[in-house]
Amino acid sequence: MATIVIDPGHTGGYNQGVCYGYYEGNAMLTLAKHLGAELTSMGADVIYTRTTNMQNPSLVERGSMAENADLFISLHSDASDNANARGVTSYFSVRLPDTEPFATEIGTAAANVMGNQFRGSLSLYSTTFPTQDYFGVLRAAVAAGAKNAFLIEHGFHTNQEDCQLLSNDTVLRQIAAAEAKVIAQHLGLSAGCRVRYTVQSGDTLYEIARKFNISWQSIATANNITSPYVISLGQQIVIPILSETASRCNLIYVVKNGDSLYGIARKYGVTWESIATANNITSPYVISVGQRLTVPLPAGSATNCQFIYTVGSGDSLYSIARKYGVTWEAIASTNEIYHPFTISPGQCLIIPLPRV
Repeated sequence: MATIVIDPGHTGGYNQGVCYGYYEGNAMLTLAKHLGAELTSMGADVIYTRTTNMQNPSLVERGSMAENADLFISLHSDASDNANARGVTSYFSVRLPDTEPFATEIGTAAANVMGNQFRGSLSLYSTTFPTQDYFGVLRAAVAAGAKNAFLIEHGFHTNQEDCQLLSNDTVLRQIAAAEAKVIAQHLGLSAGCRVRYTVQSGDTLYEIARKFNISWQSIATANNITSPYVISLGQQIVIPILSETASRCNLIYVVKNGDSLYGIARKYGVTWESIATANNITSPYVISVGQRLTVPLPAGSATNCQFIYTVGSGDSLYSIARKYGVTWEAIASTNEIYHPFTISPGQCLIIPLPRV
């Protein structure tokens, strides 16, 4: 398991931007949590140097947390007297020159999301310690044994356009996803499938997790949902689905008067034993009216559940729709794909299968 230390730069209320309400310390903590959630869902062991805007550990304390870590990454936004200055800059350690391409890919990914320029990857020497890094946090991380140590300046909070982008939570989530993808490729993490789901009436994290055959905790982590774990109607959440999970589809069924495991199983073309096992129901196999059951269905079953499909080479919305007996417009709408309706290999799609 890869160990990744994420350092949200500074502290809460530090470095005010030119757009209303922006503070570097606050925004970078939000970005750090999004990035950490992405990486955690890929199997990484994530450590944060701070988790609240009240904390302000020293540079040495932050870097020292990266003892033998696979990656230490410090998140910042830049400042300049030139209000027109924009773009992302990556800094890598002078002690680890071979990591420059990794730093470049992370910075480029962030710049592509923000639509600004990537200003390059740099390493700066300290004037006090000539053979070491200018940035104390990188010095401390390398001294602790970090294999990769980066500081990423995510645009300029002194530029109105960059500041507005970094104030937008959707953009921060997109930056986190893009950076996590690069990190996953370099550290051998499993990206798996991640799809978006719109919360429906009556949904809970537990019920959604059962539908997608994953743990409710993984959904909470991926979306930074904490106690009391409340979600709201219409809320967009990310479902982190590993590839092995995507081979089957779970239906949540509410038991009605006269139902039995055998009758429900016949209705959906599965065995009553599979329903019993999925719901930890043992002899004498009694169910009650109003009870919510998970019905484990084979991929492609015609139900009102949602199947996860990974796009392959040559796929189109039209060809996938024909395969599952739905309209391509339904797939596009469910996955918020708009004109020109482009999909790419490896992309995960929710297939809204028709009702029985």
